[in-house]
Amino acid sequence: MPAKPLNPEQKRDADRLRALFSAWQSARKDADQPWPQEEAAAQLDMTQGALSQYLVGRIPLNFQALIRFAKLIGVKPENISPSLVQELRALAAELDAASGKQPRAST
Repeated sequence: MPAKPLNPEQKRDADRLRALFSAWQSARKDADQPWPQEEAAAQLDMTQGALSQYLVGRIPLNFQALIRFAKLIGVKPENISPSLVQELRALAAELDAASGKQPRAST
């Protein structure tokens, strides 16, 4: 069964990720420290096929993949997926409310 198509926001996330990842790879290459997709995939704890599918928008980003990509390429998660970060903050606020804690400060 084929994967469900990405919604427009997920496609924009994939486009941002692909652009940022490409820029990161280019910067590494310019510094004589290239990292092919295979090495990046190993660092991300995924297969090269999964990495490629995230980059071309065949599979949507999830929280875990978003954080891993952001750490690897040195950007804030919201630079890749503002909507996932917003969703994560909303979930954190709900958890805080459910536990009676004060809301967390947004960054």
